[in-house]
Amino acid sequence: TVFVPVPTATSVYNPTVEGDVEVLNLAGSGISATIPVPGAQYEAITPDGNHLLVFGSQHDTTTNTDEVAIVHPLLIGSSTSPVSFVPGFDKPVGAVFSGSTAYVLDCGLECGGTGPASIVPLDLGSTTSGTPVPLSSGGVNGGATVGLISGTTLYVAGTPPGTACPAGTAATSCGILSVFDLGAMAVTATAKITDGYHDHMQMGANGQLFVGSHACTDINSSAETRGCLSVVNAATPSAITN
Repeated sequence: TVFVPVPTATSVYNPTVEGDVEVLNLAGSGISATIPVPGAQYEAITPDGNHLLVFGSQHDTTTNTDEVAIVHPLLIGSSTSPVSFVPGFDKPVGAVFSGSTAYVLDCGLECGGTGPASIVPLDLGSTTSGTPVPLSSGGVNGGATVGLISGTTLYVAGTPPGTACPAGTAATSCGILSVFDLGAMAVTATAKITDGYHDHMQMGANGQLFVGSHACTDINSSAETRGCLSVVNAATPSAITN
């Protein structure tokens, strides 16, 4: 089964609202179900496949992008609605999972929201959200568009507006990698990385954390080569940007 968010789809249930999640059955053909989710653009599914979190387009001002839709795949096709909505977020764009908790990435100011980026725990059993924890430490505000959990540590990357770069680069805008302790629910370290909209993160060998973005500041001169990839030493967060 493939779940495809389509932000511009016209809902058959409410033609005045755009957005749905289309369910494709790879064993058959065509669309097996359509689930209305206003502005649906981003999604994250739990490892067991029992919960699909869907987030609205942050560029669509006609729909409420400050809520998270939870789709229950096992209820699709039943007499019970497979989708419920949880309000109280600030431009959520993704989530990572640990057990029955989803850690929602609240994009905040970077995506046109009202506050700093934060992590919001969401209990999937009761579908209730906890208190947002701002990604702030030592006067540094982080961003939250992509994340990865390694043990009890959550790595989160984003580009908060107005983040200056350290000396040694011609780039005038940088992103932030935040190291977030899930036990303490607090940021323990930060590192400046390349800017852009961060959408990929993967842990490599020897504790190397690869963070990728698009629409970044690209520099290619005799003095500096800089693109959309940052390589971070996860043990002592410091970035090598490429």
